[in-house]
Amino acid sequence: MKTLKLQLTALIACLAFILFTQTGKAQRSTDIAYEQPVSFDKAAQADTLNPEIKFNKSRIDSMTKFYYQGTHDADNNYHAQHSGKRAIFFTSLIGTPLLGIIPAIVSSSTRPKLQNLNIKDASLLNNPAYMKGYKDEAHDIKKRLVWGNYVAASVTWLAVANILLL
Repeated sequence: MKTLKLQLTALIACLAFILFTQTGKAQRSTDIAYEQPVSFDKAAQADTLNPEIKFNKSRIDSMTKFYYQGTHDADNNYHAQHSGKRAIFFTSLIGTPLLGIIPAIVSSSTRPKLQNLNIKDASLLNNPAYMKGYKDEAHDIKKRLVWGNYVAASVTWLAVANILLL
């Protein structure tokens, strides 16, 4: 029975290590090159076939630029101060991981509030592409931090519980 507990603890520690190494900034959404379903050459051909359809390439490029600028700024400026990550950590550590999963689910599913985003350039608040990129990246950061704290507290709780029960 004791060897089973030790094996379970080792397995959980390995899973936590894998989770932490996979949630790093190795491959961010801003680093992935997305293939557009319709290229601008095909769009230009469609424009000659149907003159009612107009594609504005410069506007699309500008929107894409602002979206990626928003994700980059969120990566640098958003720190998830009021995300509930500490409360989730202590709830999972002092209570049980089963008790801590409830606030983790609720907190990770809610988007950060505007006053907590820490946007440095107020002039970009009116740009919808920039705000979408910033909010999407801030939500991703919040989810990573919340679930990282939950896993860290759960692994610590399980290790302490196994040590005390041995």
